[in-house]
Amino acid sequence: MYEIFFFDIDGTDGTLRSFETHEVPASAREALARLRGRGAKVIIATGRDRRSLPPLEGLTFDGYILVNGGHCLTTDGEVLAERPIPMEILDRMLHVGMREGFPVSMLTDEGMVASSVNDGMREFLGALGMPLDPAVADLREVAQRTPCRQMCVFMSPEQEERIMREFPECVSSRWSPLMADINMRGVTKASGMDVFLRHYGIDRSRSMAFGDGGNDVEMIRHAGVGVALGNAVDAAKRAADYITATVDDDGVLCALQHYGVL
Repeated sequence: MYEIFFFDIDGTDGTLRSFETHEVPASAREALARLRGRGAKVIIATGRDRRSLPPLEGLTFDGYILVNGGHCLTTDGEVLAERPIPMEILDRMLHVGMREGFPVSMLTDEGMVASSVNDGMREFLGALGMPLDPAVADLREVAQRTPCRQMCVFMSPEQEERIMREFPECVSSRWSPLMADINMRGVTKASGMDVFLRHYGIDRSRSMAFGDGGNDVEMIRHAGVGVALGNAVDAAKRAADYITATVDDDGVLCALQHYGVL
């Protein structure tokens, strides 16, 4: 039987949280409560930092895989793993952003900070229900006092393919056509899964993972059972063992019922 469950929050169309309503459907809330009621571990796995997590009132989790695996901690704040972006890499990306004309933002323990803001960033933040004008500052100065957990670079897929050749020590993942998440190579939601599997002493075969975006592909592939939501990107669907309904059509509950978990 499955003992640990990893859930993305929102992405292409939403895994736990609907892009339409910006809420967790009642069916998903009930499913998570029942999982924890029978002693299973429930872990959030997101590209967000902790400060930018959306309201998830009434839901209880056992831990968080944040910034795509770059920062893993329990709900009581115990840090299990972290791998921030070094200053030298942040500085190089800022120079590339100036050269190419796109803004760079970073996720920190103080929240999201951007080098500048453009319409694409506002569109992205609005779709997530976040404030449209994040703090703007010199990212180098901010990174001197708080770690850069992840870079969020508002470049096109074509720019990403070309520019990432300049950053062989990093990996990019994309769950929006407007931006790419940049982490250190080896940091993925799958690496974050392994942190919690070791922490709880659970075999990977007893895990399930749910996602819908490009940054969920490694996690979906790595789990004992990987589930893609109905409106997931094609890469997530190809990686999945099972494609369920959309979150708004009770996709989380349907998948758990399909595998006899609930």
